[in-house]
Amino acid sequence: MRTRTALLGLSVVAVLLVLGGPGMVTRAAAATPISNCMPLTQPGAYELVQNLQAYGDCLMVQADFVTIDLKGYGIFGSGRNGTAVNGFGRSLVVRGGTIYNFYTAIRGFDGLVVDQMRVVSNSIGVDGASGPMTSSLVVKDSVFSDNSQWGVSVNSGVVTNSSFTRNGTGVMAGMSGYMGSGATIADNTFSQNSVGIQTQGPSSIRNNTIEGGNNALWISCPAHIVGNTVARANMPLMVQNNNVWDCTFEHNSIRQN
Repeated sequence: MRTRTALLGLSVVAVLLVLGGPGMVTRAAAATPISNCMPLTQPGAYELVQNLQAYGDCLMVQADFVTIDLKGYGIFGSGRNGTAVNGFGRSLVVRGGTIYNFYTAIRGFDGLVVDQMRVVSNSIGVDGASGPMTSSLVVKDSVFSDNSQWGVSVNSGVVTNSSFTRNGTGVMAGMSGYMGSGATIADNTFSQNSVGIQTQGPSSIRNNTIEGGNNALWISCPAHIVGNTVARANMPLMVQNNNVWDCTFEHNSIRQN
């Protein structure tokens, strides 16, 4: 009985190999290595194999559906010039490393994802608000510090589980007079930014901790502001328009000591 069962199993495997061929079980394509600044013109996965030094722009992403894994390496600029990763297509993913000393660290359009990044000493950290107002991004599990203009700018999307320290503005939602279509800013920490969170359109601001700085929350209504803690900010809350009744405030805490 065991012999018959074993033979039957082997027969099934043989049939599957005949029908599906040797390529029936496929592996994901290996990531393309990056060892210097370059244009990326094809979709797919790329990964750094060493630190990159740039004297202007570095990685120009000219295709949709590109993933760049820095693998713990860094991209280093020379005096806040150029853009480290400049995405011209949709669904760009940048993860797993450091970007330092560019004018803009990461720029992208609809579908941009920034994950587990350290973005330090740039003028602009992540620019996700240069495209259409409906362009959506996700920023998560990342660190933004000492970026002179803002850490993250967004029209719509999610900024979560990240830290913002000593930036001009930590998170700017809605840019250049465009209100955007809604951003969620949740579960982040902000410390000693000139402005912690500034919005110019609909937003949900939830469970953030904001400490120090000039303006903690600089809000345009409508917005849903819930569960945030503000401590030792010169101006804990500023509402940019007179429609404060269009904002919802629940379970927030403000401490000045």
